[in-house]
Amino acid sequence: MAVEGLEFPPIFNSSLSLTLRPNIEVDAPQVLVPVTRAPSNESIPILSRIRRSKNDVLLFVGSLLLSVFTFYYVYETLLCSEPALGKLLFTPSTTVFVINVLSQILGTVLALLFAASFELLRWQLTTRDSGVQMSTFLAMSGATSLVGIWRLLFSKGLHIIWCLQRHECYYGVN
Repeated sequence: MAVEGLEFPPIFNSSLSLTLRPNIEVDAPQVLVPVTRAPSNESIPILSRIRRSKNDVLLFVGSLLLSVFTFYYVYETLLCSEPALGKLLFTPSTTVFVINVLSQILGTVLALLFAASFELLRWQLTTRDSGVQMSTFLAMSGATSLVGIWRLLFSKGLHIIWCLQRHECYYGVN
């Protein structure tokens, strides 16, 4: 193959995929770029498991507090004859609006919590000595679409449990 004086001969690598390598002769002077490296005695800090999952723990605590507050508010406003809410006791239409907003926020936070827990579990299973099957890895991935989950449901294996979990979490929370 020739393109305006350049030749691209095909080269086959070990995986039998076709790659193209250009044969270019350049008359320009070569410029040496200095390479700086970190001293060999410095190490890369590895964070503890708690520090790596700090955001997940904060999301869990936040969702727990929000759910307790939402359940308490719903109980006090809708079920108690003498609610002890003080300034949080609104008119009936405003109360329905507040409960609706709280439930929507709680549903979104719980969906984020499920996604984060699946991601954490997926990487914990992957780093085991025995690893994890690719179908299970894909079933637990947040990047796998709902159609992908449905397609994985029709293949045999233990990943079907995770597919059903993701499917129920998607439709149960959202």
